[in-house]
Amino acid sequence: MLLYRFMHRLPWPTSYVGRILALCFVGTHVPLIALTVFELEAQSFSDSLRVITVVLAATLLGTALTSSLWRRCCSR
Repeated sequence: MLLYRFMHRLPWPTSYVGRILALCFVGTHVPLIALTVFELEAQSFSDSLRVITVVLAATLLGTALTSSLWRRCCSR
């Protein structure tokens, strides 16, 4: 119930499905942010930029695919 109350207080998105997707989007990007911080502190900038670019592209593609599949399943 705590999660439901938290999501109900969010000003955007207004639909329940949109709120679930926004929560999943944020949760999916936490590892990406952690990797970015780690890579920028641990290695040279050019190597880090390559790794971060690949991981960012994969994360955004996965997010778009998940969103598309979710909409197809929920629209029926």
